[in-house]
Parts: sequence; structure tokens; C-alpha cells
Amino acid sequence: IERQLVVGDDISALLRLAPAAGDHHRDVNDAELVRDRILTRVMSLAKTPTGRPGRVFGTYEIFVPKTSLIISYELPDDKTLHILRLTQARRNWPENEWPE
Repeated sequence: IERQLVVGDDISALLRLAPAAGDHHRDVNDAELVRDRILTRVMSLAKTPTGRPGRVFGTYEIFVPKTSLIISYELPDDKTLHILRLTQARRNWPENEWPE
């Protein structure tokens, strides 16, 4: 079963980022690589949500490979995956709250 994917505006904008024509700087390539890793993880979650229970009640989370990012999501029903946040793993994360 592939779930319907729902993402917030900030994450949606991140996934749509594209470099300007002819812009091949290392930072752009690195940003594209991270974006692609996030997108790959999100798409795999839509097929099989395999994360652990999240630090905020009712959520789940999973690391993005080869980054320091965590995707937080919820499964409101058996057909929907709602991406809630993308957070740096190094952030101070209070119990049952989102990091600032």
C-alpha cells in the first residue's frame, strides 16, 4: 500500500528547490544531494513507514541517511503519511515538544 503523502509548506518548498541554470558550485551540489536524500527517505516512508515512535506524542521519526536530519511524521490513518518536521538531530529536543 502506498500512502498519500502530505507535507507542510516549508518542507514542500525545500523539496522543490532547484539550482539556477548553469550554477554548479559545490554548495549547490551538496544541497541537491541532501535534498535528494530527504526525498528518497520520504518516498520510502510513503511505501513502508518504518520509523520509531517519536519524541512528540503520536508521532514517528526516522533519520535521513548520511545527514544529521530527522524526519518527524504521523500516520493519521492507514492511507496517509503526514510529514510534520525536518529537524537537525543535534538540536536540544525537550521531551514531548518540538525543538525551537
